[in-house]
Amino acid sequence: MIDAIEVTISPVSAVQESEQLREFRVLYEAQSSNVGRFLARLGVRADQLDDARQEVFLEAYRYLPGFRGESSLKTWLYRICVSEARRSRKRENVRRWVYSHFGNGPEPATQGELSDEQSARLVEKALRALPGGEREAFVLYEFEGMSGAEIATVLNITEATVWRRLHYSRERFRTAITEGNTR
Repeated sequence: MIDAIEVTISPVSAVQESEQLREFRVLYEAQSSNVGRFLARLGVRADQLDDARQEVFLEAYRYLPGFRGESSLKTWLYRICVSEARRSRKRENVRRWVYSHFGNGPEPATQGELSDEQSARLVEKALRALPGGEREAFVLYEFEGMSGAEIATVLNITEATVWRRLHYSRERFRTAITEGNTR
């Protein structure tokens, strides 16, 4: 039989923990909508967005005490988003494979004039068509307004690689939009 171990929390650590929770709550309230929007633009499906956002903030809370401040808190948080979006896309690829082998096939293509909803789906589809690294650079630059240097920090690549990825992603995005709009 294991004896019960008594755990006591000193008032100082309770105060520190309370302060950490307050700081985290401020971070969550300030960045929650940005994180959700960014994850969606990175290809996280709408029905998985809340779960992905929760995973990002769980990671952020877990690693916040080790945050060294070498980049801005927003950049650090976006880096966590990139990792979570990659995991989400991998899960989505598995889901699509299962659906294609055991489901009813792909959705039918839309034709004619596009509604706002259809346009949004077309943009989402064009974003999904971009390779992961290109999509991340494209979304960070075009939608989030980050600089090349900030993107390089988030993605852990050189700034020259950022500009190369942006060049190719813009071409692919334009092509995907054009082809998707003519169907």
